[in-house]
Amino acid sequence: MHAWSVGASLAALNWQLWDAAIWINQAFFSQANYCGYMLKPGWMTSGFCSSGLPQRDARTLRVTVYSAHVHQGKLMGFRKDDPYVELKLKGLPCDSGTAKTEHANDTGRLVVNKAFDLCVSFPEMAVLLVLLKDLNLPHSDSVLGYAALPLATLVPGEYKLVLFEPYVSMEHPKQHRNMWVKLKIEWQQGVAAAGY
Repeated sequence: MHAWSVGASLAALNWQLWDAAIWINQAFFSQANYCGYMLKPGWMTSGFCSSGLPQRDARTLRVTVYSAHVHQGKLMGFRKDDPYVELKLKGLPCDSGTAKTEHANDTGRLVVNKAFDLCVSFPEMAVLLVLLKDLNLPHSDSVLGYAALPLATLVPGEYKLVLFEPYVSMEHPKQHRNMWVKLKIEWQQGVAAAGY
């Protein structure tokens, strides 16, 4: 943000790894049809001081995760996924948070119906990353699928997010039609409860 506030309008990204940082950037730039250029928010062009952010009342983004599903495929008899959903809010340092659901045991289908509150002051700079993970995979970054949603263009409502496969092609991310998360997104006034 500092470089942006003093006039930088072009940035180069290191695309060697197809990981969460790239997913978030891709979602952020999707607002401008992936052209790589984003207009500054109004508060950055009207008397913005580069030493600090303007004072703004925080809002609560309530995300209710209803369910998630992973197609088990041909290996269903040998191994079943233990899925859970992780929500990550990425934006300015004041707009960051993480929340996780409980996991399902050996079914590939998660039903939770649980709400999570995330505090957001600058939604025009934030992205919500929805990750479907497996508890029993050996790596801590055991992502089965993901969806990244820029908050600036997000309309409140209920969604069935068909997830992208995490580690395929950078040029053509592939959605997996049998892997999804159902959730509801709504905005509320006031600061989110601590401990999200």
